[in-house]
Amino acid sequence: MKVSVALDIGHSSIGWAVIDSSSQTPTVHGCGTVVFPAEDCQNQQRAGFRRQRRNIAATRNRISRLEGYLQHIGALGSADIERARERPHPWPWLLPARCLQTGESLSWPELWQVMRWYAHNRGYDGNALWARDQSGNDEDVERVQKARQLMDEHETSSMAETVCAVLGVDPTNERNPKLEFYFKGLNAAFPRSIVENEVSQLLEIHRPILRELSNESQEAILNDWQIAENQGFRTKLPQRYHGGLLFGQLKPRFDNRIIPRCRITGEKTPNKHSRDFYDYRWAMFVNNLTVETNEGDTVRKLTGSERRALTDIIKGSGSFTKATLKKALEESLGLSPANLEATLMMPEMEKALTFDPALKEVNGKRLEKIWKTIPKSWQRVFANQLFHERKFRGSSPSLHQWRKRMTGDGIDVSSFDEAVDQAFSKEFKHLERKGKHTGFNVEEFLTRPIVLHAKATGRAPYSRLKMREATECVYRGEEPRAVGGPLEETEDVRRRAIEQPLDQATNNHLVRHRLKILRRLLDDLCETYCEGDAERIESVSVEVVRDLVEFSGKTAKEKEAIQSSKLAHHRKVVKLLEEAQKDAGASWRINPGLIKKARIADELGWTCPYTGRMYSISDIIHKRVDKEHIIPRSQRPTDALDALVLTFPEINRLKGARTAWQFVHDEQNSEQIMTLTQFEDFVRKLKSRGPSKDDKLRCNRRKAALLTKHIIADSRNEETETEDAGISGFTEGALSQTSYLNKLAAIEVQKWAAQNIHDSTREPTILHLSGSVTAAARRAWKIESTLEEARPFVRDTTKTQKRELTHLHHAVDAVAIALAGYYFPKDGRLWRLLSRRRIGRSEDQAYMKRILGEMVSFSVDGAWSIKELNSEVRQSAVRAMQEKRVVRHQPRTFRGLMVEENTCRVLGSVEDDPLRKYIRRNGRIERERESKLLGTSPKTEDGKLASLKGALVVRSNFGLALDPEIRVVSYQRVWEQLNELKAKNRGRYVRIIRQGDLIRVNKGRYLGEWRVVSIKDAKQECKLDIAEADVVQLKSGVSWSRREVLFRTLLNNGLTVVKRNYVGENLD
Repeated sequence: MKVSVALDIGHSSIGWAVIDSSSQTPTVHGCGTVVFPAEDCQNQQRAGFRRQRRNIAATRNRISRLEGYLQHIGALGSADIERARERPHPWPWLLPARCLQTGESLSWPELWQVMRWYAHNRGYDGNALWARDQSGNDEDVERVQKARQLMDEHETSSMAETVCAVLGVDPTNERNPKLEFYFKGLNAAFPRSIVENEVSQLLEIHRPILRELSNESQEAILNDWQIAENQGFRTKLPQRYHGGLLFGQLKPRFDNRIIPRCRITGEKTPNKHSRDFYDYRWAMFVNNLTVETNEGDTVRKLTGSERRALTDIIKGSGSFTKATLKKALEESLGLSPANLEATLMMPEMEKALTFDPALKEVNGKRLEKIWKTIPKSWQRVFANQLFHERKFRGSSPSLHQWRKRMTGDGIDVSSFDEAVDQAFSKEFKHLERKGKHTGFNVEEFLTRPIVLHAKATGRAPYSRLKMREATECVYRGEEPRAVGGPLEETEDVRRRAIEQPLDQATNNHLVRHRLKILRRLLDDLCETYCEGDAERIESVSVEVVRDLVEFSGKTAKEKEAIQSSKLAHHRKVVKLLEEAQKDAGASWRINPGLIKKARIADELGWTCPYTGRMYSISDIIHKRVDKEHIIPRSQRPTDALDALVLTFPEINRLKGARTAWQFVHDEQNSEQIMTLTQFEDFVRKLKSRGPSKDDKLRCNRRKAALLTKHIIADSRNEETETEDAGISGFTEGALSQTSYLNKLAAIEVQKWAAQNIHDSTREPTILHLSGSVTAAARRAWKIESTLEEARPFVRDTTKTQKRELTHLHHAVDAVAIALAGYYFPKDGRLWRLLSRRRIGRSEDQAYMKRILGEMVSFSVDGAWSIKELNSEVRQSAVRAMQEKRVVRHQPRTFRGLMVEENTCRVLGSVEDDPLRKYIRRNGRIERERESKLLGTSPKTEDGKLASLKGALVVRSNFGLALDPEIRVVSYQRVWEQLNELKAKNRGRYVRIIRQGDLIRVNKGRYLGEWRVVSIKDAKQECKLDIAEADVVQLKSGVSWSRREVLFRTLLNNGLTVVKRNYVGENLD
């Protein structure tokens, strides 16, 4: 018997299904889910705490070294240092701001107070010394953007001045400031380059005044710590320390970051901030641009000569805006852009309009006139310096530095000075109108660092060589990804991907972990359903959800917040429908289809985008409006939310097979249709109705679709799209369309097969079905209803509610994938036809009939439908789900501290319960077991929490020990507790029931198998919260979930611990 396996891999689960694929009627032999603990494989919180500890230690060491060095050069005495420690300046940012604005000098003790402040606030550099990807995480990038926004808003050029401006403090006023709020609450992080330049200016001001501050001392503080060593000061720093005493940092001894490799050549990819990447990004942008033909009703891509001509124009300014690009196409090349508006709706595409970030910066409003006065030879030098962000003699690029270098070379800078005066005067007037001109002078204007605001971050997708070849290919008017093109993924490319170890393919720990568990799951599936013979596995269908990476490194609380954000708009619309139902006293059902329509309507402001007429929930329910594809489904086969709008039936019929933009353009003179200007204005004003990134992305995609003028017809010959087999059973098209995660999963399955099957010709086919195929199967066969038959308590619930009730919904998805893979064989042309709603051509209908037989039928208008699922197949799926094969993965490691982050105050013991203590938590006085309080009984006398009379509350218990006595094991110092129990048990193994374990009760009111949800250390004896194996959340008053069951009762009724493998088979 041959079997087919389907796998649905997510961030918190793996759904699986096994069907008999050798008979005409497939049988579902088994299905289930492997679930993972909420905190499993998540080290972000611990890493964050460790990073904080290291940052604090590094700052203290940095200040200590600076204290020693300044004492060594005679700048400070011991009394000065002690005074700064004991009585730090209350407003250290005020001193440098005053100095920078007025030129007023500071004494050494004052300057030391300032340097201490800078040691704590050095600015953010994204670990530029060693980081492969300097883009930083989203939070860091947001903080840097906030700082830049504050500087732009207040017209400041330094961190100290910005702090003053934000707090409303005038640095020139000698009176002590009165502060109304805390600056750090604004969550801003200033770029390191700005802070370095700021400190450099301060030291330059004081060098003529403070005799101990020599050139060497300044260099030692700012740029090179080894100068201090040469002056006789022992820094005790290793050679891997780079930079000065103030801004320097240690480069790690090792680097666990994987540098991405080019999937074509295998070479390491360069940073995106490189000439080759900017050229490649622009080339791929123009490769995707389309223009209208002379006929006006069709579109084409740019020719090679047109692409080169457009590139010559952008080289002059370094960038385009949407307006200047459109002007260049229309006026310089005589072309009318077709998809420009839609393309630039996507943020990544808009970034491609920057061809050279250095030229873009110098051609901006602030520097444009000044730049034109610089000789061409020096323009090349300065642009190159700015592009590569090179410092000249320790200082960042600035107008002052450029002027100094030109005068040193004998260049006449009179026109340069004149342009500077004009630019300064313009900026000064602007600041004067805002009342922010105090202290702003020409010197400050000249010394302000010039930074790249449009710099690309991250790693390029290909090697330098391949990007150059792809760029040249585009300029020849060719497609670089086509067969024979430089970016073609050949058989060798795919083979190398398979041979690459997983640990080298991705550095994402969550992806690695889930794929390693996948291989163990395949072992168990093979053993259980194939008697250990891997050759009996005919095919494996793999689906990886895209949020696997998004949820990587997140705590359970953070994942819950993300998930809640994703569902926020869905829940908002459901609430609207419930309120409308209640107000109308109606009995109509709130089903998934109605929710989908209401979500689309809400995102469109309950307005038809073609007529501007508004509609209501009642109109949707009574079908006075309905869904309409923005781009005809025959051209874009998807039913995703962003592909749809709601409109009136007569408008839908009038639109026909035109894109939304074409329709409005052609019919705008009609009384009921908007003008094109009104339509485009309506689209641009559309905003996301939900808080998540998915909501914003969906909004942008819908706007892009609405503004798409024409669709280039697909020129592929469907007759040739049959069994175009690629490596691992992927067709070439599927390989290019599926996600990177799907590829990694397919590769791991391929490796597993190679290790378990010696005859490569008998290895299983590995499939990735398109979403439209599985969605069509799920709808036609009503797969969700099999779950309702197997688990009646999920009846009359929405799809979202089912997912919140049972883990078996992952198994349902896997069954749908398995059956779709069986009934719809791997055939490129078939899958393309299945993605359409209607099949008009008779030859296409005949092709589908030939492959699917009686499974498919057609209506008069070409709409196709799939025959209902055979009752035997349905019942086999129901029986498989009734087995409730849901197994929780139990991590072997005991690492990590499951505690609440906030320290609570310990008030004393509870009089009538010596095992509990009173604590103050979140402003309330509560009673908590002492065993759950970390810090009340420190190992050493100088315990920090004990000295503060504080404690951390342990969130959950590790497990329940059965030997030598029943005892709850709390989630702190687990190994110590287990070793203690083992010693009491005479060195024998200690049985432990952990959260997530399965238990069997042989008699009594709790007869059956249960999953342990939580373990509670009650006053008299321990209690368990239990639920059936597949249940997601506890619920009171139901048969499938029980709260606070006495463990003694379960034990008396014959409790045994059930050990199972990943497919739910007993291991006893």
